[in-house]
Amino acid sequence: MDPTLVAAAVAFGISYVVGALPVTWLLTRRRPRTGLRGVRAVVAAGVLECFKGAAVAIAAGLYSRSGWFIATAVAGCVAGDAFPPLLRRGGRGLLPLITAFFVSLPTAGVITAIIALPTALLTAARGRIYDTAVTIAVPGGLLLGTRDVRSLAPAGIIVLVLVARHRLRLRRRRDALVQGGGWRNLVIDADQDPTAATSRPHTAPARQNRSPWDS
Repeated sequence: MDPTLVAAAVAFGISYVVGALPVTWLLTRRRPRTGLRGVRAVVAAGVLECFKGAAVAIAAGLYSRSGWFIATAVAGCVAGDAFPPLLRRGGRGLLPLITAFFVSLPTAGVITAIIALPTALLTAARGRIYDTAVTIAVPGGLLLGTRDVRSLAPAGIIVLVLVARHRLRLRRRRDALVQGGGWRNLVIDADQDPTAATSRPHTAPARQNRSPWDS
């Protein structure tokens, strides 16, 4: 059965709600992030993040085996994980994405993982390499895995979500560096006396309005 656009939109919405479930926040908010208990909480959160992607992919596959429909449901899960409506900080969206692909779209999962996952781990999601890898891997993996041009629409949503989440993370790191005074260790002018820069009192930068998910 070839699902309609309305069915795909409903699947996207339901999957968004599933992806937005704050499992990581619930497991780690009252637990230390160091030590054995912290490691267990992080591992459990990762497993549950993978379970969200797998559940969405399996449910969508039970309704229809159409690749673009499953990809649309996966896109909703990734969007919910990265930008949950009730929390200011979401996940990266990678764990639900890779798990869902491997469960219901294995060819797309293999191609996407070969390009995107190692790059994300090696670069720690920094720099333009990550954005480029995601932009190439997700549409290419879905197109080859589903052999359906319609899968490029959810692929575009996934790319936009992952890149936007990545850039918000980078901006938070830059803000933390500036607020923590780490900018004073940077060389601004080679002709400037280094003691002059360090002798000035540090003033906190003006707080700017941020997006709801940028904390």
